[in-house]
Amino acid sequence: GATYTAGDDLGATKGTLNVNGIAGGATETLNLNGHSFQVGADATALNFNNVTVNSNSNIATVTNSSASIGINNSIINGNIIGDTAYALTLTGKNTLNGTVDLTNASMSNGELAFNTDTFASANSVNFSGGNINLGSTTPSYDTYTIKNLTSNAAATYTIDFDATNKRADVISATNNSTGT
Repeated sequence: GATYTAGDDLGATKGTLNVNGIAGGATETLNLNGHSFQVGADATALNFNNVTVNSNSNIATVTNSSASIGINNSIINGNIIGDTAYALTLTGKNTLNGTVDLTNASMSNGELAFNTDTFASANSVNFSGGNINLGSTTPSYDTYTIKNLTSNAAATYTIDFDATNKRADVISATNNSTGT
């Protein structure tokens, strides 16, 4: 796929902005090069579809509590921050290499891999289906911090596990955890 690099500040998003790659094809890459999306008063949604987005800091800043961010079949290498709560919907196969502060995140299907601190400052995380992949090709037995976690039996978790040495990945819900 092609690689695109942002050369200027992206400005405030108005209405819905879709950042689309080619579905089923090679993933397009967007290097933000120190710039970020501003999801402010006039924004309703920012959606990433079939793309890899790279930033050495923040991918997006959310200042509108009515705004939502959708991530579908994408790799997000950077943080999504906010000064207010916002909705984050995950569909398809995604990797989040960064934090998603103050979000109310949900996933009902698909596959998700993320860092140990990705959801540490999220308001809530609801996994009602799909596969949450915490495993790695080289087991590292990490602790994944999630502030408020809701999950049910439709969600499956892939973890690093070593029965002989009694080690495994751990999910630590620092405030609340509910589910079946």
